[in-house]
Amino acid sequence: MTEPISGSTQSEAEFTRASRSVNSYAQHVAGAAVAESGMVQLGKGAVSRKSLRAMSQDAAILRMEYDRETTTHLVPGQGWVAFTYPLSWSGDYTLNGRHASPGDIALFTPRLGYVSQGKDVISCGAGFKTDRLINEISALSGQDTDESQLTDDFLDLKSASGIDVQRRINRVLSFCLDQELRGDHYGMPEVAENALYEIAAQAVLAQSVFSPESGHKRRSDLAIVRRAVEIANDIETPVTLSDLCRAAGVGHTRLSESFASIHGVSPIQYIKRMRLEKAKDRLLDPYNPPNSIKDVSLQFGFMNGGRFSGDYRSLFGEAPHETLKRSQRILRSDN
Repeated sequence: MTEPISGSTQSEAEFTRASRSVNSYAQHVAGAAVAESGMVQLGKGAVSRKSLRAMSQDAAILRMEYDRETTTHLVPGQGWVAFTYPLSWSGDYTLNGRHASPGDIALFTPRLGYVSQGKDVISCGAGFKTDRLINEISALSGQDTDESQLTDDFLDLKSASGIDVQRRINRVLSFCLDQELRGDHYGMPEVAENALYEIAAQAVLAQSVFSPESGHKRRSDLAIVRRAVEIANDIETPVTLSDLCRAAGVGHTRLSESFASIHGVSPIQYIKRMRLEKAKDRLLDPYNPPNSIKDVSLQFGFMNGGRFSGDYRSLFGEAPHETLKRSQRILRSDN
């Protein structure tokens, strides 16, 4: 059960703008809180995506909603750490291959970041400057603390304790929604920022992380997937399974197991959907429109235009030219 968000709400036009830029929201986060982020739609059909953001120079909260089966990833920027947790979902929801339960909260650093997968998801994330969070933890514990206490893993909180942390962060976001809307995000006053750091520090102090063996396997799967995805991002030509295996340094069986654990699909299926997602973002850019749909398909490694259109329609529920027309309507409405 998710706690209602009080305060101001975005208009449909604001939600449209937020959804249009959801794969590049890292560009809008204050400072360098996010090094890398994105979403890839796995389930077929038109998707509904909504987001709310509140941020300051030292902290950020992002609440997202999406209905289709989707995988998301985020890597905190250097000097930042992040909490993430699902508030509600249908079916299975995984974070770095681990099935989530109510009250679960994960903490991630720039070493790996996180990958989530789920359907009908409402999720929340919060970003913190590492040095400030360490200072807060030291103050609350009365002991000197260093970054080694912040590990990429789940906070081992009891379900009720985890849900309480989620509700407290939710209340901070609700408070921020009564502040001024600054473009695509709400401001975060100092009182909210201070409360957010205290909540995070208390949660970290209450944790006892999972065993090294289970943590190692999850990080290993994620590291393999990340190396494979990096090579797919670096080249725009069609990528083969052998390309991915060479990049990840593993055989195809191990690569397939890692993608199944993290994303729930095969490596090639994921790369195709990732590139279709990027093509959709390109078609939805009203301020720098592509010359043609063919140019977009070639840009993202689809050599067969007809197959590109068919795969695109199958995944998103509309043809590429329909997406392009929708983008043009958005531009006219903004003007």
